[in-house]
Amino acid sequence: MIRLVLAAALATATLTAQDATALLAKANDAFQKNQAKMVNWNWTVEERAFTRDTAGKTVQEFPVVKAESIVRSDGRRCEAILSWSDGTPPYPEGADNDTRCQLVETDLNLSTMALDKLLQSRMGTISAETATDTTIVILPDKHLPSSDPLAKCAAAIAGTVHLDRATFFPKSIHAEVVAGGCRIKHGHQEWWLDKGTTFELDYTLQHDRAGRAENDFWIVTRKRVETAPEKPGIYVMRARKFAPNAPKMKQGLVSESRTIAQQFGAQSTITFGDEPVKKP
Repeated sequence: MIRLVLAAALATATLTAQDATALLAKANDAFQKNQAKMVNWNWTVEERAFTRDTAGKTVQEFPVVKAESIVRSDGRRCEAILSWSDGTPPYPEGADNDTRCQLVETDLNLSTMALDKLLQSRMGTISAETATDTTIVILPDKHLPSSDPLAKCAAAIAGTVHLDRATFFPKSIHAEVVAGGCRIKHGHQEWWLDKGTTFELDYTLQHDRAGRAENDFWIVTRKRVETAPEKPGIYVMRARKFAPNAPKMKQGLVSESRTIAQQFGAQSTITFGDEPVKKP
């Protein structure tokens, strides 16, 4: 009888893993299709960053940065700096969109890129289901191709993904880097995610104002990244460099951002604090 129970449990676990892999494949497909819809939308981001020591006490705060999505001459998008709270000019006066995008090209959104690969994992298990959500727990997948640097990053990440059951979109992803080996070279710079770094990405569905569901767009409305405490070097945020004010103290960098989206071409006023930001 015990053998039968164990066999049934193993079969159930295998089926659950297979179901989770299939759902993650659908989530990845939904994610890729959603990316193509961003050309129809504008968004504005406000990002706050600070460091804190091993006890959780804030050590250093950085200027708040506001960014906006703009379109290059070739049709591609970037998030160009709109303003810094300390008054530092975000770009040269009279700069066009291509120039503004070039100023932030050295910055690499490694966390989001790695989490994109996480959806290709075969190490997921369904942990909970409700009428609206399916929760999948993902363990590091050593079978992801090591020739792909981003896949190597995903192979070092464990996390939890909440899928929208109606669209299969991964509307919430919380993850942690649990092993080393996540390093990406980008131009002359190298970016890495150390063990202990955590991510939280929460998406919100934006509905097409004309009611066309095919134009609905999921956007990251909240993002939080926290690195493991270590002795700091130069901090780079939105292509701007900051020297640490306590270079000998171990501290982790925390970045928190929120996003507001508006369908392209719609008249709107987006407000952060007391300062209105006019959108075309």
